[in-house]
Amino acid sequence: MLPGEISGHFDSKILFVSETGGAKNRKKRIAMIDFDGSNLTYLTNGDNLVLTPAFSKHNKDEIVYLEYRNKNPHIYRKNLATNKLTLIGNNMEMTYAPNFNPNGSNEILFSAAKNGISNIYKLNFDDGLIKQLTFDSDISTVPSWSPDGEKIVFVSDKTGIRKLYIMNRDGTDTRMISKGRWFYYKPSWSPDGKLISFVKMEKGEFYIGLMTPNGDNERNIMNAYLVEGIKWSPNGRYLIYSKQKGPFGKDSIPGIYIIDILTGIEHKINTPENQGATDPDWVRNKY
Repeated sequence: MLPGEISGHFDSKILFVSETGGAKNRKKRIAMIDFDGSNLTYLTNGDNLVLTPAFSKHNKDEIVYLEYRNKNPHIYRKNLATNKLTLIGNNMEMTYAPNFNPNGSNEILFSAAKNGISNIYKLNFDDGLIKQLTFDSDISTVPSWSPDGEKIVFVSDKTGIRKLYIMNRDGTDTRMISKGRWFYYKPSWSPDGKLISFVKMEKGEFYIGLMTPNGDNERNIMNAYLVEGIKWSPNGRYLIYSKQKGPFGKDSIPGIYIIDILTGIEHKINTPENQGATDPDWVRNKY
């Protein structure tokens, strides 16, 4: 049963973006809570727009996130113990969509734009080297590592429509895996490597779907007015995401949910009432 399964997650933390204020004065802050909604902590002050926070898989005291400063978006790496903040890719027009290597290596994937073209890069924090992995004239973005760090799934519009592709960690052997005719986005590799989750826009609705790494056995597991930011639970049984039920009133306030990929049962995470909550990430063990 889901309640019993959920009780096993009480020693985990959730990182997310808290949204307050009206449409003209929206304030977004990086926040962190225990799985049960307790111990809310704000990690940024809301002066700048922030998005897509992610826990490090190498250092439990580190996160990365996107922040707009002087109207330009860049990835920042923050040490929660020392509050040290490091800019990533300062010679690029913009950097976004950070994703830590899940095998524990001290490196991330990210997207960056140069001359208006978005490609995928890899940064090793130990030596500070940035390596470009795609060299497309089209958009290549939102990369996600395989659990062993040897493969990368990402989104590209090489065909004119956003599809899912896989390549080796060095950028070689790129191939398209999604087979549907709809728009695919936000892929995320399961911890056991057997599935890839994604967001799909089909006939004006957003769906969360699953497929195998070769693109087979695609299936939708839920849909809503708007779904964003899918990540896997540490045990690979659940997906966590933000969902907006509709365009008006309380339905327009996004919340964080998890769904059991086996039963389809959904559970809402307790974030502050009447505050929006988006871009969740999930890590085992309390800090």
